[in-house]
Amino acid sequence: MSFFEVLVYLFVVFCLIVFIFLLLNTSETYVTLASNWAVILGLTLILKIPVRFFRRISPPYYRFLWNIERNPPDWLPEEVLHAKNRITWEDRARFWYLILSYGTKSAHNIAGPKFLPHLLVQAVRIFFRRIIEILKKFERSIILLTRNPILSYLHFAGSLSAGALNWIFESVYREKFIEATRDAAKKFGRHEALRLKQTGMFPGNDVRTLMAMIMYIYVVYGLTSWMRYCYPNVEPYVEATHNHSIVRFCQGPYECPHRGLKYPAFCDAFVSWEAALAETINPELTAIASKKAAAGDEGCEVKVIFKKNLKK
Repeated sequence: MSFFEVLVYLFVVFCLIVFIFLLLNTSETYVTLASNWAVILGLTLILKIPVRFFRRISPPYYRFLWNIERNPPDWLPEEVLHAKNRITWEDRARFWYLILSYGTKSAHNIAGPKFLPHLLVQAVRIFFRRIIEILKKFERSIILLTRNPILSYLHFAGSLSAGALNWIFESVYREKFIEATRDAAKKFGRHEALRLKQTGMFPGNDVRTLMAMIMYIYVVYGLTSWMRYCYPNVEPYVEATHNHSIVRFCQGPYECPHRGLKYPAFCDAFVSWEAALAETINPELTAIASKKAAAGDEGCEVKVIFKKNLKK
């Protein structure tokens, strides 16, 4: 290869790097990518590889049944109980497609065009910081990984999301991000409420029907899988009456899916999707984050309640 050819090659590589940098430095890029079903499906199928690998070499804790599965209450449809056996990676991709498309659009419009590029930079920093922490405690990390690979993997992933959220809440984007999260969550909740209503699986509009809907989404989109892998002996607590319904899916501040989250205000914002789902089906109902593990409460708890009882 001649000197001139080397210069041409380096110039092309430089132009490509600059082009990619400019794309990643533009908020619209993330909105476009997140709104593309093929992109999200592809990323989800790539994610499937490490998840399946770590799950295969981990203890089979997830195979046993919780009490609510062995003795289901009369208000819980069989479809909810059997949904976990029919979940596909396309179902998971659909969840991420909805969340990311709504989320990036809301973040771009509300938090501003600089937010998403700044978030990516911080996410990369957090990732490498976690890797360095693992290498510094290599022997301990190896022991934890060999004991339960899927648990270690999920804790690592949760620490990344918590790190990103903590950075957001310590930045100038905090209030706008909360607003954008609420906006995206409400759109997702309304979308899922209308979709589930059309299935005919949930004919009612009372408190217990709404809790059954919420639990169905938890099952299909992976929250119960996360609990089963990470804390198989901690069964979700479910309470359903005609006045209110409660689901608590972890039992302490160290069991938050976003491992290391410092700011429970995010919990209130994210539960906006449960509230939107409830209000779409029955305008008299809503949902609240009645307990927050990140705040030191005994667990992450979502309550469906009549709006008139909120202040009582």
